[in-house]
Amino acid sequence: MDQRISNALMSRFSRDMAELYTDLLGLGEAVESGALFVASQRLVEAAVACREADPVTDEHALSLALQTAEIFATTVLIRLSQLDDRGLIPRPGRRRRLYGLSLSMLRAIRRAAAPVPAPPPAATPAAPASPAATPAAPGTATVASAGGAPAGTAIRSSGKRE
Repeated sequence: MDQRISNALMSRFSRDMAELYTDLLGLGEAVESGALFVASQRLVEAAVACREADPVTDEHALSLALQTAEIFATTVLIRLSQLDDRGLIPRPGRRRRLYGLSLSMLRAIRRAAAPVPAPPPAATPAAPASPAATPAAPGTATVASAGGAPAGTAIRSSGKRE
């Protein structure tokens, strides 16, 4: 499964956010518009960095880009919530779409951040038997440690070490 963030999602997100900035500027909300613009642009930049980073050679860069993208996705959601609370996103359909796109970006980032399951280990040959696993001679018992004797020492029923 491809765990990368799609171009289509980023394009729709950017387009809908640009429409919102324009509307906010028209309402005289330059500060809110600017804050949302910066957060959403940084989110798209971080998402692009996630897509371009090679998980094998750029593991640190990928991890940093994923963390940055998660932070900005959360920031965008908080900003949208603040705008919504103030009634600056009046149409319910648009509100759903903006929240939906922001959440989709966050989900895509989290999917990209999920560790890829490692392939199952190759079958390993059986390990050589330890002295404790080999049967002792009749009349003896193998112990892990008997009175200072090294592990695996056989002790006769008479108490003598072998």
